[in-house]
Amino acid sequence: EETDPFKRALSLYDLYRNQKRTEEAEAQLEEAERLRPDDADVIERCFMLAITEKDWTKADKYAAKHAELNIDGTEGKIALGRIAMAKGEEDDFERAIELIRAGLEAYPSYSMGWAYLADAYLRAGRQREAKTALERALEIDPTNGLANRAMARIAVQNGDEEAEEKYV
Repeated sequence: EETDPFKRALSLYDLYRNQKRTEEAEAQLEEAERLRPDDADVIERCFMLAITEKDWTKADKYAAKHAELNIDGTEGKIALGRIAMAKGEEDDFERAIELIRAGLEAYPSYSMGWAYLADAYLRAGRQREAKTALERALEIDPTNGLANRAMARIAVQNGDEEAEEKYV
């Protein structure tokens, strides 16, 4: 059993979230945030929860924390791009692309940033650019699950079973 209250709260959050026990999960995340409000893992989980719940005020709050603490090395630009992408309107995808590209200028070796950029390109219907961004993500980190899954989806869409198997 985990004895560190912070680690325990994060572990329970993840467990309850996976079990769809939302209230219990959120209580554990609040406890983890109370214990370590500037912890990158806490901020990212709070950020993702806000996006999932479409609570844009909270998402903006955690994007600001991303920027303040420079959690992903992009001064919050990629976090803001992720919010724009989550809103899901056509103009938002173009804004997401712009923000994420700006973040990648600051931190070009951020594999997840390239995967987020690819996701924005895909949502904007720009598959060729998405594939290029995914290739860059996988060049940096071949184990990037988001990038591998996206490459597999592109392969399926293009009827390329051999490529699909490579990325699954």
